Amino acid sequence: MNIVVIPDRRAPVVTHMVWYRNGSADDPPGKSGIAHFLEHLMFKGTEKNPQGHFSELIADLGGQENAFTSNDYTAYFQRVPKEHLRRMMQTG
Repeated sequence: MNIVVIPDRRAPVVTHMVWYRNGSADDPPGKSGIAHFLEHLMFKGTEKNPQGHFSELIADLGGQENAFTSNDYTAYFQRVPKEHLRRMMQTG
C-alpha cells in the first residue's frame, strides 16, 4: 500500500482517495467494462457499512464523493471538511 499526502491549504477541505491499479486496459480481450464495474461496486457497501450508509455520512458532513475509471486505474474519493479526514480513513 502506498500512502501519499499532498498538503493544499487553499481551502479547509481534504480529499481522501483510494486508487486501485486496475483500469480499462486490464479488461480481458472481448470483455470490456470490468474495471468500470469495479468502480460501481465501491458504492455497494460492506458488512460494516451497509449500502448508502457511507454516502449518507459524507453528505451529513457536507462532503462529496465519486469514483472514476481510467485506462490504468480505478479510484474512489471523498471530499470533506478537513476535521473529518480521520473519519473517512476509519470508515471508508
